[in-house]
Amino acid sequence: MELHTDLLLDLNILSRATQKYYDRQLQPFDLTYAQLPVLLMIYESEGITANQIVAQGQYDKGTVTKNVQKLESLGYIETVPSRTDKRLRHLYTTDRSKMVIARIYGIRRDWWNHLMAAIPAEQAGQFLSQTRSLVNNAIEASRTENAPLLFYRMDLLSVNDWPGKLSLVLHAAGCNFRCPGCADRSRVILEEDARILQTEDILDQIAHRKTFIDGVVIRGGEPFLQEGLISFLRHLRRLQVPVRLQTNGTFPRQLEQCLQEKLVQEVSLQILNDPTHYAASAGLKTFHMGSLLESIQLLKQAGIDWDAVVEVNDGGFDKTDLQALESLMKDAPHVVVRNHEQSAAGIDPGLKPMEETAFAKWKERLER
Repeated sequence: MELHTDLLLDLNILSRATQKYYDRQLQPFDLTYAQLPVLLMIYESEGITANQIVAQGQYDKGTVTKNVQKLESLGYIETVPSRTDKRLRHLYTTDRSKMVIARIYGIRRDWWNHLMAAIPAEQAGQFLSQTRSLVNNAIEASRTENAPLLFYRMDLLSVNDWPGKLSLVLHAAGCNFRCPGCADRSRVILEEDARILQTEDILDQIAHRKTFIDGVVIRGGEPFLQEGLISFLRHLRRLQVPVRLQTNGTFPRQLEQCLQEKLVQEVSLQILNDPTHYAASAGLKTFHMGSLLESIQLLKQAGIDWDAVVEVNDGGFDKTDLQALESLMKDAPHVVVRNHEQSAAGIDPGLKPMEETAFAKWKERLER
């Protein structure tokens, strides 16, 4: 008998059959198949946040928000504001959930037994292992499809980019800021004929140097603009290559994923100015601090080493509120203050370094 396989069709049939089964069995509880995984994740990890559900369940944020709101309106869960961060809300199941959860687990078990009846008992372990591998491959492929890495420069050996360590440095193209003090226009403006490094060549260079470098530094621009970055970092983790990542802190969701998966060992957070003057130093008309503050909170809680880096120049810092800047960086284990180096290749070639006496005072006041 010829074995014909249409994986897409088979998966669709399995998904639809599963949904029909659960919707029918859950009807007495006013629940649907879409809400069930969210409810179980909350019950099994009381205090979980919606963002953690998004990451663990590979959901989009809107879907989770909708299901959380429905479960709360039905009285199955409640939300509790975080004691340490007012922007976070923790999710807990209510007594109504606890009264019916055993019956819901029974429904799930019955469906599992029905499906596994098609698999001989001696093959069950292998089947489940292969299924998990299939899922992991699907997740990674969905993240990396049509998501190239735009690294335009590679420094094969550096003693300056990771304090106390010898590193290979990758420079990512593209940035969501246009800082007047940026010393390299190619970080922001990728020329049409720019040479983009091939990922295979980068990995070859890392493999050749793995025995004597301490790790890889990834700089911007802003690296999190690269859609393929997370997959690349996972590959480096499999190779057991430590990573130090530089970011401007405006992509907290991607940063959170890196921290949760332990894809980076150190982070360098670029701080541009005090909140009042942040937009001007970023080359923007307006800038909302929420994403940066969220990134700082994530780093504070992550348990890894990180630093806040401030680069000053002769323009835009004369009115800086140093107390406000200090407050912004108060949770950073290390603060580094650098002076701008004038460059013809910069965004603003006429921008000069801060006067030395003033720069010395900034370093003494902020650096640690």
